[in-house]
Amino acid sequence: MNGKKNAVAEFEKEQDRLPTAKEEAVIYKKKHDFKIPEGCFWKDAREATIDKKNEAIAELYEKFRQGILQLADEIEIKPKKMEIGFRKDSKVFADICILKNSLKIWINLKKGKLDDPKKLAEDVSEKGHWGNGDYQIQVDTDKAWSIS
Repeated sequence: MNGKKNAVAEFEKEQDRLPTAKEEAVIYKKKHDFKIPEGCFWKDAREATIDKKNEAIAELYEKFRQGILQLADEIEIKPKKMEIGFRKDSKVFADICILKNSLKIWINLKKGKLDDPKKLAEDVSEKGHWGNGDYQIQVDTDKAWSIS
C-alpha cells in the first residue's frame, strides 16, 4: 500500500490539494505495489519476442506451452503484463512467467487441492505472487518434467 500512499502524497504535493475520489481511483489504478522479481528478464510479456530471452529458456517455455495446449481443446493463451495465462472456458488455470534462467509456473488451485506426490510445487498461498492460484513451480530444465 505504500506505493499508492506515496502516489497520493505526490499528487497532493504537486496539486496543493487532496485528490477527489475519482482522481484517487485513477491514481490507484495506475500505481501498483509489486516489484519486478530479481532475475525477471522480460519487462512486459506481451511485447517480448524470442530474440529477447535465453534460447534454452525459450525452448523450455515452448515445451511447456505445447504440453499445456495438449491438455484439452480450445485452450486460450492470454499474455498479461508479467506472465502468460492459459485459460479454458474463460478461466485461467495456469500462468507462466519467463525469467532470465527459468520459468515460474503457477497452478490455479486452492491450497490442499493439488495432487503433488513428488512435492514439486511450492505453496504460495500466503506469499505475494503474480500468477493465479496457490501453487508455484520454478523450472530451469526440462529433465524429469512431464505435463499430464
